[in-house]
Amino acid sequence: MILLVLQVKIDSPGSVIFTDLRLGRHGKVFKCYKFRTMNMESAQLIEKYWQDNPESREEWEKYGKLKRNDPRVTRCGKWLRRSSMDELPQLFNVLRGEMSLVGPRPYLFEEKSAMGEYADIIMAISPGITGLWQVSGRNELEFKERLRIDVNYVCKRSCWLDTLILLRTIVAVISRKGAY
Repeated sequence: MILLVLQVKIDSPGSVIFTDLRLGRHGKVFKCYKFRTMNMESAQLIEKYWQDNPESREEWEKYGKLKRNDPRVTRCGKWLRRSSMDELPQLFNVLRGEMSLVGPRPYLFEEKSAMGEYADIIMAISPGITGLWQVSGRNELEFKERLRIDVNYVCKRSCWLDTLILLRTIVAVISRKGAY
C-alpha cells in the first residue's frame, strides 16, 4: 500500500486517499476510503466532456460510469481501477466495522432513491469490498441488475457463498473483466 501511496502522489497533485459518503448497514452514512483515481478538477472535466460528447451522458445514466474514455481518471488511476487496487483502503472500513469483506457494494447516498423498494433489503447488512455483483459482471451490468444481484445475495448469503465469492473475486481481479 505504501508503494501505491507514492505512485498516486507522484502521478497527480492532491490527496492520496479519496473519501466519499456511502450508505452502510441500516442506511447509516459512513466515509468510504479509496485511493484517489481522478484529477482534482473532475467536475469541470466531466461537464466539458459531456458537452463535446453528448452520447456519453446516456452511458453515464445507464451504468453510473463512463467505461472507456473518462477524462477525469489519472494515468495511475486507470491502472488502479483496472487492477481494483483503488479499493485496498476499504480494509480500514472493514476494521472500523463499517464494511465487511463480502456484501453488497456500498451505494452512494444519492443513489438511495434509485434503489427504491430494494434499499431496505440491501442495507439490512454491511456492504462489502467484494460481492456477488463484482463477480457477476460488475460494471458491465446496468444499475437495475446490480440491485437485483445485491438483493439476491442478501437473501441467500452464507459462509459457503461468501467463500465462493472471495475465490471468484481473485479470478475477477486477475481477468479485470468489468473493471473501469
